[in-house]
Amino acid sequence: RAINCVWKFNPDTHHNVIDSIINEFRQIEDMGENVVQSLELALNEVTDNIIQHSLSAPDEENSIGYVMAQFHRSNNEIAVAVFDYGQGIQSSLKRAKRGLTLQDSIKSALERGVTGGNGAGNGLWMMSQIVAAASGQFSVASGNARYSFTHHEHDAAPYSFFSSFSPIKDGTTLIDFQLDSNARIDFFNVLDGYEPTDLWYENHLNDGLDRISFDVRKEARGARSRRSAKAFAYLIINTIKGKPEKCTIDFADAPNMSASFADELILSLVEKLGFVGFVKNIELANLSHFNQMMVNNCMQVRFERK
Repeated sequence: RAINCVWKFNPDTHHNVIDSIINEFRQIEDMGENVVQSLELALNEVTDNIIQHSLSAPDEENSIGYVMAQFHRSNNEIAVAVFDYGQGIQSSLKRAKRGLTLQDSIKSALERGVTGGNGAGNGLWMMSQIVAAASGQFSVASGNARYSFTHHEHDAAPYSFFSSFSPIKDGTTLIDFQLDSNARIDFFNVLDGYEPTDLWYENHLNDGLDRISFDVRKEARGARSRRSAKAFAYLIINTIKGKPEKCTIDFADAPNMSASFADELILSLVEKLGFVGFVKNIELANLSHFNQMMVNNCMQVRFERK
């Protein structure tokens, strides 16, 4: 599992760690529109800050960070913590902004375009904008100061404050943020006209066709249990949400499905898309004779129960 555990990453493993975390979030719950993509953007930016800014020499072997992500079903909250033993925010910004106090350095780091010399300086700003749009909260702790920011409601004024604590050692930085997984995030308004490219979505587009495609053999966690069917259904739902394209579920070379997998996959998609939405937008392609029989039998049983 990629979530509920602490990952250590460096410049070589950074992409794989974040990619694993995001892929798991695509499969654990029905998320709000653009929530998964927003989480990916925020995580990429905040963790890349460690690689670019946390140490005076980012190419050193000890240029490492730590990240942990969780999903709390009790309140539909995504929680993320990112930590490093680097040089700290105040030291990172000293070349660009001299004479800033620690508190002013932290607040300045959240502004758009503020950088210590590496990168565009938009990482923490993007994170704060996304958190605000998702009625979430974040805290930035560096040195012995912690800045906390809470959005109880999207349209209400946020609540923010500084507090002091005893750091593990000088230079440590901790970024902690939470998002409402049911939020609907409009990138154009949230990021002042900037709309990031959703590479995950584009990689599933069929060239020349007005539809996206999912490969059961490659992307489902097997085809035998209700749990794997539910995860695969969430993967599809979270990808197509808010998109106009139709969707093909490709069963080419897929293993024989269990009755439980077939039943849960179809039932979950119908539940989230509605029966008409399922019929209009979902195509089951390249079903073997056995898998076609399993789908038909499951649907027949469902109708007979009614």
